[in-house]
Amino acid sequence: MAKRQSDQDLIHGIKSGGKLCEEAMRVIYAQYVDEAVSYLTRRSFQEEEARDVVQDAVINLLMNIQQGKFQGNSSLKTYLFAISKNLWLRKLRRQGVEESYLDKQDKDAVDTESPEVLVMGDQKKRDLQEIMGNLKEKCLEVLSLWSQKYAMKEIAEQLGYMNEQVVRNKKNHCMKELKELVRQNPEVRRTIQEWIN
Repeated sequence: MAKRQSDQDLIHGIKSGGKLCEEAMRVIYAQYVDEAVSYLTRRSFQEEEARDVVQDAVINLLMNIQQGKFQGNSSLKTYLFAISKNLWLRKLRRQGVEESYLDKQDKDAVDTESPEVLVMGDQKKRDLQEIMGNLKEKCLEVLSLWSQKYAMKEIAEQLGYMNEQVVRNKKNHCMKELKELVRQNPEVRRTIQEWIN
């Protein structure tokens, strides 16, 4: 059995981007996701719904680490669980679940500045998704990998492009499209900049 990677190794991999990031995320999924899903299913979620919440939590964890917002005050597992729990509680509140259903500990968790709030608020996420939804699928794939610091060569290999120059041309074309969409929607400019930086 492979040696369990430390949080420091995983954080280094995520910050490095590319294949190191991909490997670190694979480890995080293997080590923590099923446990986080189980945690939510014990608290009223169906498994599929819980997996969606945890998937969002993993993305938030990734972005927080890449943007230097994860301070290392807890383990990655604890941090992922905190994000998952807060996303779960927000979802329950949006569904109109009675306050009495949430115990004191859970209410405290959602009322504090939760980890995913450090990435972006719900409205910003919706704005970003709406803008990104106007891009073609190939552009989304290229920009997503590029924003995760994949090298042009890695993107070419992963998406089946002929060479790095083709990827650069595609990325530049997609960035022009994205900039035009942002120009038409200035209120989400900062969100987009956070996403691509």
